Amino acid sequence: MRKVKTDVMIIGAGPSGMVAAGFLRKNGVNVTVIEKSKFPRFIIGESLIPKCMDNFEEAGYLPALEKAGFQKKYGARFIRDGKIANFDFSKKHGEGWNWTWQVPRADFDKILTDEAEKMGVDIHFESSVLN
Repeated sequence: MRKVKTDVMIIGAGPSGMVAAGFLRKNGVNVTVIEKSKFPRFIIGESLIPKCMDNFEEAGYLPALEKAGFQKKYGARFIRDGKIANFDFSKKHGEGWNWTWQVPRADFDKILTDEAEKMGVDIHFESSVLN
């Protein structure tokens, strides 16, 4: 068992954890992330929503994500019991993104963790928080 000294500890290196880590690090906070898995890890693909794009931009990940060339998505369709619901992301009630990405999670998560480490976030893979 090893003790970690940090300002903020984040448990989990998924997209939410990495957005929090990137934002905090950009603001001078010493951040440590504890992740139980080894990356890249297999996770079912992710269908993002346009509002999350602001978070990736604010945390400093947007350039790396754009460089990855993920498929852009401009809407979504849900089908249940023969009923179809279409969502066009450009039809919104305010400012903001009118698209997002459809991403393979293993690749997406790895880009976020690689970029966070470049920012100085300390990530401990294959680790657990005991107390």
